[in-house]
Amino acid sequence: MNFAPVGSSLDLINQYSKLFGMCFNNAPHLTNSEKAAKYLLWLYHNNPEGKAVGFDAWDKDILAAHYSTIPVRWSFAGTIRKGLLSLNTATHPDYRGKGLFTKLADKTYQTAAELGYEFVIGVANSNSTPGFLKKLDFTLVSSLEARVGVGTFPQKTRHTLNSSGSLIKHYWTQKSFSWRLSNPNNPARITKKTNPFSQVEACTDKSVIKAFTEIYLDENTEATTSSHSMGLRLMLGVIPEEASWGNYFPIPDRLKPSPLNLIFRNLQGHNLEIDKRHLYFNFLDFDAY
Repeated sequence: MNFAPVGSSLDLINQYSKLFGMCFNNAPHLTNSEKAAKYLLWLYHNNPEGKAVGFDAWDKDILAAHYSTIPVRWSFAGTIRKGLLSLNTATHPDYRGKGLFTKLADKTYQTAAELGYEFVIGVANSNSTPGFLKKLDFTLVSSLEARVGVGTFPQKTRHTLNSSGSLIKHYWTQKSFSWRLSNPNNPARITKKTNPFSQVEACTDKSVIKAFTEIYLDENTEATTSSHSMGLRLMLGVIPEEASWGNYFPIPDRLKPSPLNLIFRNLQGHNLEIDKRHLYFNFLDFDAY
């Protein structure tokens, strides 16, 4: 078995798409060759924070397994730190049970630490969370809230997101935010700007519900706005304990898909962690929509 860094050439993207097709259902942005070419090029190559970091396992000319992360920047109480968002993992059906994902992840994190990345953050479902915690030294930060409602954040929450000195959140620049909005699989759109906040929507798998969040930007972002859609909005994530969800109410457990968990791993050995009491995390911070 040979191990090689993840790449973004058209040949590799075609190989990734074929592997994803063996592993995933209902994910045409990964399994349809034309859509995957656009999406993975955007995700792995065009990210202004840097190219994907990850590894592939090859058995001669067979892609046996794939694991990728992408660079992100986060603000920890005002200090900007460079990290990675854990994303795509897939193992060929003939090579499962051989510990390939753990090997690829270990190689990825070792390389990432050498490159100066300080942490890895990810969202795992209930089935995959135990593996990340037990085998890969991640810690569980929090389960993600899933709430449906109307309107925007209340003023109390906006004040917290604007002024809290202990806030932990994704740090968006104009370039990275514009890149995130341009996801070729599911573009997001700004529905209203009241500097320094931007209200953002994206489609979900339910036509009458839009994913929604509000982002505090440290820079003015040049982007066109469009009117928000009518109907319910979905907020997915975590807000600081002193903030309020406003007119957004929890989705009953019986209607939820598999619970999603935010997980975190420190790569450099210093005292870096996420305190969920001060955390702001939303759908733009990972690949939900």
